[in-house]
Amino acid sequence: MFYETKVIREIENSIMLQLKHFSSDLTGWKTKDETVDFPLKEITENKVTFEGMTFEKVSTNEMTIDVAIKNKNQTVDTVKFNYNN
Repeated sequence: MFYETKVIREIENSIMLQLKHFSSDLTGWKTKDETVDFPLKEITENKVTFEGMTFEKVSTNEMTIDVAIKNKNQTVDTVKFNYNN
């Protein structure tokens, strides 16, 4: 089990999604000031694409997040997370 905190903010006249991971005891995975950064690539009516992460509105009550994750073989897998209410 782990926790993940995401922040989207303006940095140097662009938009950046930054995240930090924490173990179940709230110990950070990286150093105190280190984040995983995803620069903004594109915004459309139903999709926001960052480098390595895409948020897409599927319907009024549903969205998906596609995340590019480097695996043990150093290749990249895309993992899809579905959210709805």
